[in-house]
Amino acid sequence: MCRTHQHIENSSSWYWDGSRIEHETTIPHSRQISGLKNWYDVDIRDFILDSDNRIIRKALERISDGLPQVHREKFLARKEGCFDFRVDVLKEFITQRIRYEDTQQRNDIWRRPDETLELKYGDCEDRAFLLASLMIASGLSKYVVRVSFGKISDTDGKSYDHVWVMYKNENGIWQLIEPLSYCANFNKKNPNKTLSYTPSFVMNNDHLWSVDLDYNGKPFSKYIKSRKFWKNFTPQFGYKIHKELVGLAIDPVDFKKFLMSHRELCDEIITLGDVRITSADLCLQQFAYMVSNVDLSLKYDPRLHFDNAFIRESFDLFDKNFRAKTLKGLARALHALGDFYAHSSYGVFAKVIESKSFPVFEEHDTTKPDYSDQFRTLPHYGGLDFDLTKFSTNTHLYRKKDYKAEAIKYWKDQIISGRFGQRRDSQTLLERTQFWPGQLKEEPNQGALPHHNEMAVDSEVFDTKKHKLFTDGNQYKKQFEMRKATAIKHISMKYGEWKKLF
Repeated sequence: MCRTHQHIENSSSWYWDGSRIEHETTIPHSRQISGLKNWYDVDIRDFILDSDNRIIRKALERISDGLPQVHREKFLARKEGCFDFRVDVLKEFITQRIRYEDTQQRNDIWRRPDETLELKYGDCEDRAFLLASLMIASGLSKYVVRVSFGKISDTDGKSYDHVWVMYKNENGIWQLIEPLSYCANFNKKNPNKTLSYTPSFVMNNDHLWSVDLDYNGKPFSKYIKSRKFWKNFTPQFGYKIHKELVGLAIDPVDFKKFLMSHRELCDEIITLGDVRITSADLCLQQFAYMVSNVDLSLKYDPRLHFDNAFIRESFDLFDKNFRAKTLKGLARALHALGDFYAHSSYGVFAKVIESKSFPVFEEHDTTKPDYSDQFRTLPHYGGLDFDLTKFSTNTHLYRKKDYKAEAIKYWKDQIISGRFGQRRDSQTLLERTQFWPGQLKEEPNQGALPHHNEMAVDSEVFDTKKHKLFTDGNQYKKQFEMRKATAIKHISMKYGEWKKLF
C-alpha cells in the first residue's frame, strides 16, 4: 500500500460511518475445507480479527521492537499525533513486508489476516483486512476504522470493483488508505480528471453498514458473490528489481558504517531500528525498500522513471535529488537511475562491453555531437535496431498525417523512452492514476513514442503479448541482463559519489 494516505476529493458525498446496519453479513462459498472440495459460508466480520488476537498482537510487538527508541515511544503512546503516526507505521509495514499478489483464481480465496501474515503476500482485500486488524489491535477505536467495498472509477468512465481502508484521523476527517497511487491535483486545468471512489458497504469487526443503495437493494451476500476485486491490477512496477539492484550495488557493511557516522539520516527510515544493533544486511534492506517504494509514491512524475522521453529533465531532477543529501533524495535518484537503463533506448544503441554490459551513461555527454565514447551507432528510429513504425501511438496527442515519419526525424540522435500516463492513452487502471505534474508540457511527438509496456525492459519475464521492441525471449533476456549489470555499476558509482558530499 502507499506509504501516504490522503483526503478523498468526493469524501463529503459519502457517509463513511455507514448509513444502515446490514444484518445479513454472509459471504457464500468463500472458504474451502482443507483436503476437501467443499466450500462453506463465512461471516464477513470474521476477516477483521479482534484486538485480543495473539497472532496480531505478536505482529505488533515485532513492529514496535523494530522501531528506533524515539519512534517506538511515539508508536506506543496515547498522545496527540501518536495515533496518526501509528497508522503511518502500519502502512509502511504493509508496504514493505506484505507484497501485492493477485490471488484470483476460479474461486478467489479471501484470507484471514493471520494467514496473510504467514504468507507475506495478498491481494486487495487480504491486505485491507490485515491493515484494519493491525490498526484496531494497536489501540485505535474500531469505530474510526472501516474496510470499504465499492467501485473505483477513472475519468473515462470505466469502473472496477475495489476494496480499500478508511481511517478517521485525529482531526476527525475520514482519509483513504489505498494500494494505488492517487493524485487529486494532477492538472489544475482539468480538475475533474481524478479517480472517484463509490462505496456500497463499509465494515469493522462489529458491524456491516450499507452506504450506497445503487446496488438495487440486494443483500450483501448477493452483492459480494459476483465481485472480482482488483482484476488485472498489477502495482509492482519493477518493485523487486529495484531492491535487487541496491542489494548488489551497495556493500551493506559500508552502508551501515556510513549510517553510524550520520545518525541523523536514520530518522528517515521509520522502520529502521537502532542502527548500532541492527544488522548491516537489514540496514541496507530497509533503504532498498525506500528505493523500491518510489513507485508507490503519492504523485507520479515521469522524471522519476525516465518516461515519455524526458531524458534531460529526468537527469536534472536526478541531480536535485542526489544533492539533497538525504536518504529520501538518494532513494529517488537511484530508483530513477535504474529506470533509465530499464525504460530508455540507450541499451539498443550503446556499445557492448565483453557481451556483459554497456558503458555507464554519462548524462552530461549529451552535449557531444557524436556520443563516440558511449554509442556503437547514433540513436535512430527508422531502421532495424529500433523501428518506430512497429509501435502504437497515442492518437489523441499524435495527429500527424504522415504517421511516424516526422516522429522518426524528431527523435533522431536522441535517447527516448516509452510513453506512460498520457491523456486518453492508458492501458491499465494503474496508469489511469498517473498524471503528469502541471509544469511538464506535452510535445505532440511524445504521442508517437512506443508505449512503456512495448519497449521497457524492466522485468525478467518476456511479455510476448505487450513487448514489441525485441522479437524473441533470448534477445530480451540478454538485454535485461546487460541493462541490469550496467545499472548496478552506475548505482554503485553514484553511491560512492554521494557519500563524498558529506
